[in-house]
Amino acid sequence: KIAKLLEDGKKDDASKEAKAVAKKYNFDGFKVGSLQILMRPFKTRGAKGYGIGEKPNMIKPDGIEAKIVDLGKKTLSPAKLKDEGAELKKAAYITLAIAEITGFSGPSKEDAKKKKKDWDMWTQEMKDSSLALAKALDAPKPDFKAILNSAKALDGSCTSCHTPFRPSS
Repeated sequence: KIAKLLEDGKKDDASKEAKAVAKKYNFDGFKVGSLQILMRPFKTRGAKGYGIGEKPNMIKPDGIEAKIVDLGKKTLSPAKLKDEGAELKKAAYITLAIAEITGFSGPSKEDAKKKKKDWDMWTQEMKDSSLALAKALDAPKPDFKAILNSAKALDGSCTSCHTPFRPSS
């Protein structure tokens, strides 16, 4: 629902929904494992994630995180964009929706490694690069470099945040 609101340009409504979800599940970036449910959609279908596409393995790799990493490593071909673009755009908006919820799920306290300002910075980077990826995938004239660069930036924001905040298991 939040992804669709964002895609439709209803940012305020999406933000209200994201805040309600974060509150309902009591997400807390300081607590190890607190965001596992929130981050599960990024996994492959085999690991109970959303996958990409209407059917399993329609798009490979069949996981949002794995596909974002893949998109940031090599330029998408015009044929792949034609075949997968709509589903990749949905995945980008799902990622943006998760980033919106993440924004309301920051650490309740800080320590030497877990800083609220870092959380907020990486969350904003995740939002910006998710939106940039969605827009690049939907551009009337494909900008393959923008797709590559926004996916790379998105992966980088996730990786940066995971270092201090993701559980080691």
